[in-house]
Amino acid sequence: MDIAEFRRILERARTEHPKWFDLQQAPSATELDIASAERALGVTFPSEYRDLLHEYGGGDVAFVEVYPVGAGSRSVVDMNSDRDPRRSGFVAISDDGTGNEYGFRVSPDGATESKIVYFDFETGDSSDTEFGNIFDFVARKGLRAP
Repeated sequence: MDIAEFRRILERARTEHPKWFDLQQAPSATELDIASAERALGVTFPSEYRDLLHEYGGGDVAFVEVYPVGAGSRSVVDMNSDRDPRRSGFVAISDDGTGNEYGFRVSPDGATESKIVYFDFETGDSSDTEFGNIFDFVARKGLRAP
């Protein structure tokens, strides 16, 4: 899914279900904000995540939270500061409310993949999901799009 399709789905959801958007969203991220988070984590975010942060900032998007890059207790940097050794090669960008996380695989050079993976904290395993990128994840998981 690209950002144009995501915008259409988001605007339709806002029109049809305004109550879904009563929660706080983070302010749009600047390039400096994103670069600072990437440096802190030693990664390069996928372009789709960068685009989402630039345009929407992250935070609560209906039924899903996307970790923003700004300061705060739920920022992507803070949520990845634990660095559980089992999470090597993974950067979390959201959670499922039970301790498991959604995020990106990270290659040894710090590049992240666009595809969303799921990290199970009990087993320490990560597995592929049906979400091709962050737009697909937020649209389907957060906005209940088909």
